[in-house]
Amino acid sequence: MSQRWTVVVLALVVAVPVAAPAATRDAQAVAGFVAKRSDHDAQVARRIWEWAELGYKETHSSALLQSELEAAGFKIEAGVAGMPTAFVATAGSGEPI
Repeated sequence: MSQRWTVVVLALVVAVPVAAPAATRDAQAVAGFVAKRSDHDAQVARRIWEWAELGYKETHSSALLQSELEAAGFKIEAGVAGMPTAFVATAGSGEPI
């Protein structure tokens, strides 16, 4: 094995075990966040399903989603593209947006 490949292999041997616990913690945090919200999110989805609004006329669904996203800290821009039910939800700064 060349000296270059030896360095690459050694770097991987050292880096992978260090990065794995952080990735596991992140995955556990995401799973916990989703689990805590699952009942509420299921209720929101059920309400939208029960309304069964036609396209471009989904006023209740759009309002509910905007409300949920705003409560979660998103900035809402409503009525985009000339459609009263269309909206853009933005959070954070920098890239990606």
